[in-house]
Amino acid sequence: MGSKLPIEMSQIPSLVGGVLQTLANILNAKDFATVQMVITNLQQSIYELQAKNLESQEKAVELQKDLLRLQAENDQLKRKIDAHDEWEQTKARYAPHRTSDGSIVYRLAHADPLKQLFCARCFSKRLIVNLQPGAPGCVGCPECNGPYFKI
Repeated sequence: MGSKLPIEMSQIPSLVGGVLQTLANILNAKDFATVQMVITNLQQSIYELQAKNLESQEKAVELQKDLLRLQAENDQLKRKIDAHDEWEQTKARYAPHRTSDGSIVYRLAHADPLKQLFCARCFSKRLIVNLQPGAPGCVGCPECNGPYFKI
């Protein structure tokens, strides 16, 4: 791809015109040397057209690869945005709650504050984990084995 071909895309119509003119010259030629020269010019024009066509095909393949890569990146970013949005919706249903010993836990925003409590440490990692009863009047997290909180 790094080599510069002798023609540009805008020159293709004139090259095709040149090929047609060369064919007309062959038909009108009277001597062998003229025919040979015209054929050589025709072969050169055909080579240049084939080279430009190959370059265009290689560029198209590169662009397709770029498109596939960008589509994959776009899909990945959409999944991240969806996960973030989903978490934000979930998170909005919970509220922090201070226990009697001053610890922070989470609870459903519109529920009895002591009915169902969730681990704040796990919540910060986007996990909703019910705190489980431990010692009398205390709850703890079975997921992160966080400390027991007095409720």
